[in-house]
Amino acid sequence: MKIKEIFIKSIVIIFLGWFIIFLDEYFFPKSIYAEVIIPIVALFKVIFFVYQSYYIVMKVIEHNVSYHRFLIITTINIFFIICSFAVDYASIYHINPASFEGVNTDFSLGEIIFEWFYFSVLNYTNFGYGEILPKTIPSKSLVMMQDLISFMTILYVLTDFVTLKQSIEESNFMKKRKEKPAIISKGKHD
Repeated sequence: MKIKEIFIKSIVIIFLGWFIIFLDEYFFPKSIYAEVIIPIVALFKVIFFVYQSYYIVMKVIEHNVSYHRFLIITTINIFFIICSFAVDYASIYHINPASFEGVNTDFSLGEIIFEWFYFSVLNYTNFGYGEILPKTIPSKSLVMMQDLISFMTILYVLTDFVTLKQSIEESNFMKKRKEKPAIISKGKHD
C-alpha cells in the first residue's frame, strides 16, 4: 500500500468540489441544481473514503504493516476527508451564502479557506463550537455526512488494532480451513 496512491486518489476526489464551483460559475450561474449536486457528489466521496478506510485496514493486515505506519496512513486519509468537506462547504457557501450562518463576509480568500477548513476540522472532531451553522438542507446534509464518516473512520482507528487484526486473520484462517477437503486415510482398522 502506497501513500502516494492514497494521496493521488484523494486529491482527485477533492477537486470534484472545485469543479462544481467552476460549473456553477460559468455554466449554471446561481442555479439551485448546483447546490443540490454538491451533497450528491459528497455522498459518492463519502462512499469512496469509507471504502478507502476499509481498504487501508485490510491492506495493513494483509501486509503486516506496523501500527505506527497504519496511524500515519489513517491520519493522511482523515486529513483528506477534512479537506474534501472544507471544499464542499466552501462550494455550497459560494453558490448560496444563506446556506450557512456565522461566516464573516469581510474575510479575504485566504481567511475564507481557513474558515471552512476550521469548520470541517471542528465538525470532524465533533467539537463544533457553533460559530458557523448550516441553514439549508444541502448544507445540513453535508454536515451529517461528515459526522457519519467521522464516526466510521474513528471507529476504525479506535478499535483495538491488534484485536481487529487477530479477528480478521482468524476469520481468514477458518475460511481456508473450511475450504480444504478432508483427507481420509485408510488404516489397519478398515
